[in-house]
Amino acid sequence: MATGQDKRKKDRDGPVRPHTKPTHRHTLSVIIICSSFNRLSPHFPHFLPSPLAVLRDEFRLEPQNTRIAQGDTALLECAAPRGIPEPTVTWKKGGQKLDLEGSKRVRIVDGGNLAIQDARQTDEGQYQCIAKNPVGVRESSLATLKVHVKPYIIRGPHDQTVLEGASVTFPCRVGGDPMPDVLWLRTASGGNMPLDRVSVLEDRSLRLERVTIADEGEYSCEADNIVGAITAMGTLTVYAPPKFIQRPASKSVELGADTSFECRATGNPKPTIFWTIKNNSTLIFPGAPPLDRFHSLNTEEGHSILTLTRFQRTDKDLVILCNAMNEVASITSRVQLSLDSQEDRPPPIIISGPVNQTLPIKSLATLQCKAIGLPSPTISWYRDGIPVQPSSKLNITTSGDLIISDLDRQQDQGLYTCVASSRAGKSTWSGFLRIELPTNPNIKFYRAPEQNKCPTAPGQPKVLNATVSALTIVWPTSDKAGASSFLGYSVEMYCTNQSKTWIPNDVVELLEVNASDSTTARLSWDIDSGQYIEGFYLYARELHSTEYKMVTLLNKGQGLSSCTVPGLAKASTYEFFLVPFYKSIVGKPSNSRRVRTLEDVPEAPPYGMEAIQFNRTSVFLKWLPPQPNRTRNGILTSYNVVVKGLDVHNTTRIFKNMTIDAATPTLLLANLTTGVTYYIAVAAATRVGVGPFSKPAVLRIDARTQSLDTGYTRYPISRDIADDFLTQTWFIVLLGSIIAIIVFLLGALVLFKRYQFIKQTSLGSLH
Repeated sequence: MATGQDKRKKDRDGPVRPHTKPTHRHTLSVIIICSSFNRLSPHFPHFLPSPLAVLRDEFRLEPQNTRIAQGDTALLECAAPRGIPEPTVTWKKGGQKLDLEGSKRVRIVDGGNLAIQDARQTDEGQYQCIAKNPVGVRESSLATLKVHVKPYIIRGPHDQTVLEGASVTFPCRVGGDPMPDVLWLRTASGGNMPLDRVSVLEDRSLRLERVTIADEGEYSCEADNIVGAITAMGTLTVYAPPKFIQRPASKSVELGADTSFECRATGNPKPTIFWTIKNNSTLIFPGAPPLDRFHSLNTEEGHSILTLTRFQRTDKDLVILCNAMNEVASITSRVQLSLDSQEDRPPPIIISGPVNQTLPIKSLATLQCKAIGLPSPTISWYRDGIPVQPSSKLNITTSGDLIISDLDRQQDQGLYTCVASSRAGKSTWSGFLRIELPTNPNIKFYRAPEQNKCPTAPGQPKVLNATVSALTIVWPTSDKAGASSFLGYSVEMYCTNQSKTWIPNDVVELLEVNASDSTTARLSWDIDSGQYIEGFYLYARELHSTEYKMVTLLNKGQGLSSCTVPGLAKASTYEFFLVPFYKSIVGKPSNSRRVRTLEDVPEAPPYGMEAIQFNRTSVFLKWLPPQPNRTRNGILTSYNVVVKGLDVHNTTRIFKNMTIDAATPTLLLANLTTGVTYYIAVAAATRVGVGPFSKPAVLRIDARTQSLDTGYTRYPISRDIADDFLTQTWFIVLLGSIIAIIVFLLGALVLFKRYQFIKQTSLGSLH
């Protein structure tokens, strides 16, 4: 640089030659002005000249190649070379100067950086930073700006529902610059893809073959490039028809015993299981009240168990059905009750029973009772309906005979009944034992004959002819008539019940159920063959309830295919299915469909409003939603609160009318005026509309005490305090008892002190 002395001196022989020292790495541009003057010159300067203009060659920070996403803000940084005066910065794009005055998106910030807001692909190009001052111009190296497009979804995956075993395709058409890469992920099976069943198509869609329940879950398509990423997802729901994993088994049951049937089914959605009795339209749901001797329940493992108590002979051949249904189909498993193989026989037959006898006092009596049957019957005896207990004079032999010794008229005379019983049933035979004095000449004594004097059994009977209501049977006669002439035969009969057949399966399919309004649903179905369908039993059951509604529909004319079901609960989910019938024969249930009735305005107002004073002019209110839940008629979205009061003219007017979110049934009333009576009413609202308002509650801040009137800070401001424990009888009695005890103790203490005082006074007078 030129020194100060060099700047001020002149030589007559020529101009001053500045001396420079290469003390800095950077090259400087220096401008020197040479002028000649003397003291008489009119241009003689009165001040020293200004500092020299300087501009370095190198930029402190040059713009760099930049990639950004379309819509983002691009920032090309530039720090101009140092110089005196400070250089101004401009920018060029493609060699042309940028006109920044007419642009709202492009501007220079922080002294030299170029900011491009809402970048577009038209902003792509080569940019150059230009620095300029009086010394000259400096140009930075070129920087390329690339504006890419973030990935976007053209057609993404959507929620799909397919049947198990089918194929499904999730589309994923994306765009962007550069073209994004696509990655498929899923939540099913821990995120693992079944490589043997999955493939990515040319258009980047995901195809899944032979879908299983394990494939159910969320499938996400992730598209990314160098400037961004985007994800779209769809949920796969796999429906599977019901399938029995445990069927009820046919059983042979003993008479009087309890028996249970177990049934379990899988499917998606989870099937509803219920029980029916053949040719009976009544349904037995697990957890429902017992039906006659039938009761059903669910176990923790998901098994449905039907129990039949006290098996009777009339239950033989009864057909019990376990039904499982969901929105795909329904299945039925049938079992038939039967008596135990040893029990499916006639009751025991008494081949030799007691007969009427007249015997003398003190003699021995033998009452015969021999029975046959499978299993072997048990013999028991009754005298005048009272069981006979073996004793020293009463003995029952192993063959069943009753032997009575030392006969006594008072103790032993009466009607004796032999009862032969087994699990197959029982038979009885009675005979009267009369006891008289042996010296009575008017009595003819008679003793039962020996067994060998009775007729032998006839041969096995055979059916000779059978009609709808009669049988003709024949048998061989007895070989031996016995000790007396033959009188006749005793015939006993035994029969079993019969069962009917079923109509063909899958005759009706429930197509759809739609909610018409808040209390009505419309059903439509398809009949495969209506030749043997007289009508349908339509069942409507509120989900998770054991109660159901049944409507009988008659199939007339061309065939009934739709109906409307009124009288349903509002905003409730129902399950519908049909059961066809023909005369007394009941068919297989159809598949089920579920629908939620539409919402309606609430039927009941909120209740239980309470007030807590927040400060002198504010009160905090809270209340409870309408009860019971069924009266809400949907999901509560908000509460409407109306605050009325008396103004200065003693006229009722609305001070506030506001809407409160249903999640927070509270309100802080501020800026209340003391001495003014306020009336607050609250109504609940659903998406359909606003329900009834509650009975107006009264609120008043006392002007003298600056607090709520007595009771308002503790009791509900609606004055409904019946549920408050302070008003309960037990609390009032307890409080009264405590007060009585305290009064009693205080009285006792006073009496004790008085007694001590009198005693001390008496002792003082003695001294």
